[in-house]
Amino acid sequence: MTTDPLDQEADWACLNCRTQTPAAEVRSLIRRLEESAERLSDDYGDKEALERQLEESGKWLHQNHYIMVDLKFSLVQVRTSI
Repeated sequence: MTTDPLDQEADWACLNCRTQTPAAEVRSLIRRLEESAERLSDDYGDKEALERQLEESGKWLHQNHYIMVDLKFSLVQVRTSI
């Protein structure tokens, strides 16, 4: 979570351990996770890959982060289409 919601360049702090990370690193991480999630969405149907990405993204993102929700939605679609 950002340490100052009004400052886009403010450090971010982990909700669990309070470790702080520069905003640029957080943006880069989110961009990489976003791109990976998008690639999986394009390769619809790979349940194992979706599960791995969900687990990996969950190490960095809150369970309600939009990337996590998108991955969960994709996984539900794959599981219910079988």
